[in-house]
Amino acid sequence: MNKILFIDSMSVMGGGQHQIVSLINGFRYRYPDIEIISVLSVNNDIFLDHLKKMNIKSYQIHFGLNGYKNLLLKYYYSINTMWSIYKKLKKICFSENPDILYATDFKSAVYISLLKMRNIRKVYSIMSARNHSSHRLLDRFILNKMDGLIFNSTYTYNSYKSVLNKSVQTLINYSIVEKPKNFLNKNNLIELKDKLFNNQSYLVGFVGRIVPIKRIEDFIEMVRLLNNEELVISFIIIGEPDGHPKKDRYYLKLKKLIKHYKLSNISMINYKKNIYDYISIMDCLVLPTQGEGFGRVVIEAIFSETPVVATTPGGTDEILKDGNNGVLVSQCEPNELAIGVRSILKKQFNPKNKIPTNMTVDSILKNEYNFLSNLLTAQ
Repeated sequence: MNKILFIDSMSVMGGGQHQIVSLINGFRYRYPDIEIISVLSVNNDIFLDHLKKMNIKSYQIHFGLNGYKNLLLKYYYSINTMWSIYKKLKKICFSENPDILYATDFKSAVYISLLKMRNIRKVYSIMSARNHSSHRLLDRFILNKMDGLIFNSTYTYNSYKSVLNKSVQTLINYSIVEKPKNFLNKNNLIELKDKLFNNQSYLVGFVGRIVPIKRIEDFIEMVRLLNNEELVISFIIIGEPDGHPKKDRYYLKLKKLIKHYKLSNISMINYKKNIYDYISIMDCLVLPTQGEGFGRVVIEAIFSETPVVATTPGGTDEILKDGNNGVLVSQCEPNELAIGVRSILKKQFNPKNKIPTNMTVDSILKNEYNFLSNLLTAQ
């Protein structure tokens, strides 16, 4: 294995993109003979900045924004854009001739599934569970065009396994999360506390993309419930919507809900590069999602010694054990979230800051490297 080409089509810096940055870093450090190349098929300046700092050879395929209001023109533009990206990706592959073409999201998997290049192995790393059946036919077609599929949790694998052919090689391998000791800015922590706590006793937060599956409305409902108690808490929501904040419907819905309940102790801020700083000063991190594929932020919190309240079922079940290293509650139940947070803030529960041994960086990298190497040698 001499060369891997990663392709990503996400316009935000989410957990999947952090996973790819960590994976590239890990490969370069432990397997320096492998050449790493990246292709971004969207404008993602934050992701590109990470790649530049690592001196990764990168291609960024730029396209203008789709401003068409007419539905037919909009779809024509989208299809034409995807076809243009596919052709450019094909040209890059002929030029670079990688051993592995590694898709990190669904659009990227669509692109590489159409490529007919026998000497290149196609791998799709799946980081989010599929909790509905509307895409089953497309999933079956795309996934079974791959030489290998990597799932970030057993939960994610189980949501797709019904559409997979037995001939496709699969690996369940967790996301890489580095320990925060090299990332924490201790001088910045004092300033952050003064800024965010607002003279309150506690800080409780959410970190992640601002999208409906994250169920941030449940976090807001939880805030309303906790505000009726004697606890004095500041709350923070850190993340960005997939669309522009002034136009994204879900983001605007959350802002409207906060205003409706007159919740003056909630702050909403954009993605932060120094996210470990923010997580480390929280008294509790809340993950209210509906079907979390893995929950990278949960391990980031454990490493930061910040207690976690998260929903189940999901990939978080494989990280947290209720009553041991976190609190697990039912999905779509703000009252259970409030009970979990209360138990942590009142010191009724002290979690152990441990992650399963199969989620260590060395173990994850070794699994991934062996899996990719085996794909190349397989007949």
